[in-house]
Amino acid sequence: MYREKRAVSLVILTIFVYAINIYFESNSFIFPFPIFDFILLILAFQFAYWNLKDLITFRKWYFHIYIIALLFKLLMNPILWGLFLNEIDLEKFLEKNYLEYFKLTFALLSIGVFASWSFVEKLKSKIVWIAIISTIQILGLFEFSYAGLYLSYAIFAGYVLYQKPSNSLSYILSLHAILDIITLLILFTKIN
Repeated sequence: MYREKRAVSLVILTIFVYAINIYFESNSFIFPFPIFDFILLILAFQFAYWNLKDLITFRKWYFHIYIIALLFKLLMNPILWGLFLNEIDLEKFLEKNYLEYFKLTFALLSIGVFASWSFVEKLKSKIVWIAIISTIQILGLFEFSYAGLYLSYAIFAGYVLYQKPSNSLSYILSLHAILDIITLLILFTKIN
């Protein structure tokens, strides 16, 4: 469990050191938020490796769904597609709304993560919390309430860590929450 805490702390520290370094160069905090999805998926694979016994025996099978959800979260990232497609192909790809399909799939898988994680870990008041967090996740699919897409994992991480702070896989949720909140803050500052 200590290595999971340490890994999450190192990722957060690295991101903030990067932002402070950019601040000293250009007098503005710039977080590398387009690569947050890559970081999250890489760390999830590392957590899976560290907890391989639980994942192979399907004792913590919800983490399989979580990794698949993270893959779709990465597929929602236009930066990923910019690596493989030239400008014209990327524009055609974005016009076909594939990212919206990936977002919908991510939202549905996230609801599966919320439900399965809550039931496997036997969290209290799970039905109520799953309903609340799932509603926020679904609201995040709409343009007027896109913040729900970022807030749902923050709320879920708080819910899980409050009840099961000793679960080693829960630390990835705290990182997911922190990265989503940073991304949401960046999006809000760009709008205003």
